[in-house]
Amino acid sequence: MFEQNAFGSVWFLSNFPDWLVFLDIVFLSTGMVLLLRWWWEDKIYDKARSSTPGDLFLAGYCANMAAYLQIVGLPKTSCFTGPAWHWTVLVGMITIAISLHVGAIARGGAERRWTMLPAQWYHNLVVVPLLAYLIVSTLPILWYGDSAQLWTGAVICFGTWTGLVVWDIKHDNMVQVK
Repeated sequence: MFEQNAFGSVWFLSNFPDWLVFLDIVFLSTGMVLLLRWWWEDKIYDKARSSTPGDLFLAGYCANMAAYLQIVGLPKTSCFTGPAWHWTVLVGMITIAISLHVGAIARGGAERRWTMLPAQWYHNLVVVPLLAYLIVSTLPILWYGDSAQLWTGAVICFGTWTGLVVWDIKHDNMVQVK
């Protein structure tokens, strides 16, 4: 279903098949990070579970949202599909990502050296704001949407990713140089 009134993430999710949304996000997140590590560091690794396989669950959330939007369409309350909402969320997510990246560099030591690698720059300044934007900007659709399947898929995907983040923090996996 081609959604002409949608903007930003809602336009993207409404106009591309769910399987393509999933593959695009996997390639742009996990795929590119591993490719950059292989190219620049001559090795492929990912200690953080919230990254791999975590990004697969975030891609699943977005694919689930795409399927919902294409079948059901926008909810009746669609004030969250316009430019003002999407620009606000996008700028907010980019600001948070830059702050976290600069903070990691400022801490110095091994974390700074690791953060300066090209794969980390890409992850922190492209993947994090992109995925955060896709998810945060669609949360109102999840809230106003009228589908148990949408809720179930979102809770499973986002809940699993959140659990993986907690696991990584508990096991000190966020900085992969230790």
